[in-house]
Amino acid sequence: MQIHIKTYGCTLNRADSDIVESAALAAGMRLTDEQDADVIVVNTCTVKAVTERKILERLARYEAAGRRVVVTGCMASANSDLIERYAPGASIITTPNAHMIPGLAAGVAGGGRFVIDRYSRRDAALGAGMRSGVIARIPISDGCLSACSFCETKRARGPLNSFPEGSILRAVSNAVANGAREIELASQDTGAYGLDRGTDIARLMERISGIDGEFMVRIGMLNPEHMHRYIDRFISAMADRRFYKFVHLPVQSGSDRVLGAMRRNYTISSVMGMFGRLRAEVEGITLETDVIVGYPGETRSELEETFAFLESARPDITNISKFAPRPHAPASALPQFPNDEVKSRSSEASRRVRAIQHSINEGFIGKSVDVLITEKGAHSANGKTRSYRQVVISEGHESVALGTWQRAIIEKVSANALYGVLA
Repeated sequence: MQIHIKTYGCTLNRADSDIVESAALAAGMRLTDEQDADVIVVNTCTVKAVTERKILERLARYEAAGRRVVVTGCMASANSDLIERYAPGASIITTPNAHMIPGLAAGVAGGGRFVIDRYSRRDAALGAGMRSGVIARIPISDGCLSACSFCETKRARGPLNSFPEGSILRAVSNAVANGAREIELASQDTGAYGLDRGTDIARLMERISGIDGEFMVRIGMLNPEHMHRYIDRFISAMADRRFYKFVHLPVQSGSDRVLGAMRRNYTISSVMGMFGRLRAEVEGITLETDVIVGYPGETRSELEETFAFLESARPDITNISKFAPRPHAPASALPQFPNDEVKSRSSEASRRVRAIQHSINEGFIGKSVDVLITEKGAHSANGKTRSYRQVVISEGHESVALGTWQRAIIEKVSANALYGVLA
């Protein structure tokens, strides 16, 4: 039995795919490319309309070609009607049941169709950390506590379900024993971790600090509304050398009115306070954020407030998204901007962000940095600094091994990466 796994979306989705892959290999299956697979597993994302369109087009091609397909991920839960419209022959296995896919694969290959959509508070961390590789993605929770008006992911993943600390710690230890040098803690909202269990992400970080081994940990996205609960202990935990000095706080808008309409439970001043403390107390920290432009009703002055936030906070990385209505999200029922207007706002925001990021990165030219090599290709080796900045090494990349630390001197930069030579 040969399977191919195609994954869209966030680190949590990739962590789910890793678990399916590990279970498939343990069951004696082989991973292969799309062309030779008996069963194709498509792990879907429903955050962005453009990604959804790509997925549906792919599913339609599979259906026309008579391929045996299993669809899982967020679209399987939130938009199963679309899957059935574009690929009526595909099996649909929702995310809480993804671990069942290897056991169903033979039936799918033989022409069977399965639809499993029951909700379960499973401990996904139990199946994590067994896959070998330099990067290990460890799920720490599913679902969230928020009710953002633009998002339908909660419909897909349900309420917050934080996995037990013991399972996560075992998964991290197993991953390190299997060769992982970068651990990515994956969640829909890392900032909400543990709030359904009387604990929090800072406590989990403290416990991870007790694990032996040489590895780096990347903390996933934290919604700002929870950071105030544990920011002191979070900053203290960040002092461990094995945590990347990196935090992803998605602000989404610089306007308090728009944030209220989005149902984001914080203000711009509170986010600025978090940015200020993290920059002051975590040396060399890289701060990432997300911004949505074209939210229904966003005025020009409110868009300018977002630009003012970006100019003042100067995030090291900003991800710009064009608002697009999601079928089950409340904001989809509001009057929408024309597509051209949303595109125009996105282009303007992207230009400003690229200028900020390029200006920040220029400060690294001529500097010497330590780089953990996590990827190698035909033309370069790529890795991360201790502040989780991407570094690309071309000259001499053949001589560096995955999972090793290398010293590099930065010669040039772009808005998104540093380019260095081995020191």
